[in-house]
Amino acid sequence: MTLICADDVRAFEVFFERHSEIAFSLAMRTLNDRAQAADATQEAFLAVWRNRASYQPERGSARSWLLGIVRNRAIDAWRRESRGQ
Repeated sequence: MTLICADDVRAFEVFFERHSEIAFSLAMRTLNDRAQAADATQEAFLAVWRNRASYQPERGSARSWLLGIVRNRAIDAWRRESRGQ
């Protein structure tokens, strides 16, 4: 995350490669829809990149931070779908 916070795109690519499978898996368990899970996962990684400066290592690992974002994005998608929006 130190390199990602320093705008290192390659470090972000490595982070994505390491964590995209588990992130997608979490989104799938929540949404049970491949397209929505892929969207939620993509939105989460975009949020990580955009908000990289807000990561606080003393509050947990980067993986935990990412999975919290994925969970929130998936829940938001589920709520939108259940409301018919």
